Order: sequence, then structure tokens, then C-alpha cells
Amino acid sequence: MLINENVKFAFSSLWGNKIRSVLTMLGVIIGVFSVITLVSIGEGLRNEFSTQVSDIGSNLIIVASGQIDTESESFNPASLLGNATLSVDDVDRLKEEVPNIEKMVWTINMPSQVSRDDKTLRSTINFATQPEVLEIMTYDLESGRDMTYGDMDAKARVVILGGQVKNSLFDEDEEAIDQKINLVNEEFTVIGVMEEKENAISFGDTNFNNVIILPFTTGEEIVEDSSIFRIILQADSPETVDTVATDVNNVILDQHDQNEDFSVLTQEDLLDLFESFFSILTSAITGIAAISLIVGGIGIMNIMLVSVTERTREIGIRKSIGATSTNILTQFLIEAGVISLIGGGIGVGLAFIASQLIAIYAGIPATITLQALLLGLLISMGVGIVFGLAPAIKAAQKRPIEALRYE
Repeated sequence: MLINENVKFAFSSLWGNKIRSVLTMLGVIIGVFSVITLVSIGEGLRNEFSTQVSDIGSNLIIVASGQIDTESESFNPASLLGNATLSVDDVDRLKEEVPNIEKMVWTINMPSQVSRDDKTLRSTINFATQPEVLEIMTYDLESGRDMTYGDMDAKARVVILGGQVKNSLFDEDEEAIDQKINLVNEEFTVIGVMEEKENAISFGDTNFNNVIILPFTTGEEIVEDSSIFRIILQADSPETVDTVATDVNNVILDQHDQNEDFSVLTQEDLLDLFESFFSILTSAITGIAAISLIVGGIGIMNIMLVSVTERTREIGIRKSIGATSTNILTQFLIEAGVISLIGGGIGVGLAFIASQLIAIYAGIPATITLQALLLGLLISMGVGIVFGLAPAIKAAQKRPIEALRYE
């Protein structure tokens, strides 16, 4: 019953000083809003990447140039973009010595600028590889045909376009098949267009819908280099993925004279790498946003100290008619808690609206979880109690006679 009365006192005090109360809440509102919004973006990105990795195919193993430490807690995404250290000899050894490989393709990176008439694209993912790549990556063709080994043998100037590339280079109703585009200052014929995937795996500011694929032998001839950037293998079953990954690592390590200038990653390793990265990122941005909560807490403490001074006579009257120091302490603690809790609630509401707007207009996935909401409210409540404790203790320690004499 006493708590109900204290809550009523708290709301009455806040209502009597509406502008001051809102300004006091502002720090908490901004802090909770920032924490939940940033955490929701991080959670959304984590979920999207998990979906993307699952959608690129099953039982995949990726051999990447450069050393990527899968055990590190400070994963650097730039490590995925190292120089090519793999070769066709590595591929040949894998074919000969590693069983349980169902499919395998290897890639050469190509210059990214592509054009058609007056349209130029500079952010496409261009690579040369083998015809099985679409099967491994579980992509279907929307129109046209796949690459063939006949194209490989002829070093044909043919390409398959991702859906976004087709839409960027051609008008909506324009047919792309058999049309010409310019890549690496050479003319290529479009033989296929890939279906767009909603959850296409992303690479920085682009994704796999924004890809151009050409025959490996064609790319090898154009760039005059057979250095391989990625080898993508598909194990014949989920049970053999780890065994194949170990065998692949051992064979290439032997091929490179025990120089570990490459990395062998399963889809689970990729998820672990980015989980580590997102966790660090989320912790960092949450820590930065938490500064606003500290500022808000200091604001609450400041206003509560002012409130204690202003209500000194009220404290004296309450104590003179029987209120204990504990009653006074509880009253001011609840008041501080109510301020921070209301501010936290407003912050949660604004974060929910912001996450929806970010997802719609910025295209950045934002997922607000129940844990994030509860965390925001609990933190705001904790801030109110912690920073309201000193003013509450000061109020509780006032002597009735001195308080009644206060003008």
C-alpha cells in the first residue's frame, strides 16, 4: 500500500514539474533509444548473414587465399580480401588425393568495371570459374543457358549476369540474352541471367545478385595469371564436411611446403567468424550508447538533489507525523525510478519506430528482440535507482526539526 502511495507521490511530483521532468528524462530516452536501436541493427545483420550463409548451398568448404584466424576474438573482415596464394596445382592435388568431394570450382577475380552503351557499373563482383558454380551456390537461371565446358575449351567471351546487373544494364522489358556488354575492354555476349535471391550473400556494399560470371579459361587468358582467389568445394554429405576440410587443409599445406598462407573454412566457420565480429561490434556500439545513459543518470541525480532541497519542509512534515527514514528513502528512490522507467519506455517506443524506418528506407535489417527490450528497461530502471540513491539518502537523513525550520 505504501508503495502505491509513493508511486502516486512520484507521478504528482513529475506532473507538477512537467518541463523539468521531460528534460531530466531526455538523457535516459536517448540512451535507451540508442542502445536498443544499435543492438537491433546488429541482431538483424547477424540473422541476415546466417540466412545468407545457409542459402548459398550445403556442405560447402571454402579455401581462401591468406591466413584467416578462426579462433581469434578480434576477426578482421579485411582478412577475407588478401592476395591470391592458391594455384591450379593445388586444385589438381585436391582432385587426386581428397575423397568425398562431390563438386569443386575455383575462381579468378576480374576487374569490376563493366559497361553497355552509356551505362557503366563499377561495383559488380566479377569472377571467372567453372560451369558447376551455380549448382554449388544453389542459383537458378531466369533466362538463357548455363556455361559449358565447350565455352571453357573455346575460351569463349560469354558471361552470366546476376539479376541486379541485368536490371542495371538493360531496360525493364529489354531482353539481355545474346546482347553484348563490355568487360575488361573486351566484348562479351550474355548467355544467361540468374534469378535474384532475396537473401543473397553480401560483400560490403554489394551482393551475389550483383555478379558477372565468365569461363575460367577466358579469365585466365585475359588477366594472364592463373592465381586462384577461392576454391569452393562441396562435400558429398554433411557427415563428411569436417573430414574433407581436414584433408583439404593437409593436402594444400603439404603443397605449400608447410607454409599456411591459406585458410580452409566451412559454413560453420564463416558463421562463427561473423558471430565474433558482430558480437564485438555490438558490444562497442552499446558501450558508446551507454554513455548517454550515464549522462541521463547524472541528470536524474542533479534534479533529485534539487527536488530534495525544494521539498525539505515536506520531508520535515512527513517525518513529524510518523514517516521513517526508510519511508522517505523509498519515496525518493521510487520517484527516481519512475522518471527513468518512463524515459526508458519512451526510448523503447522510439527505437521500435526507428528500427522499422531503418529497415524500410535504409534497407538495413533491424530485429528488436524481447531480450533487448527487457535489457533497455532494466538498465534504465537501474540507472534511476543507482543515481537516485544519493539524493534519497540525503532526504532520509534530514532531521524533522531542522527540516520544518527550512524556508
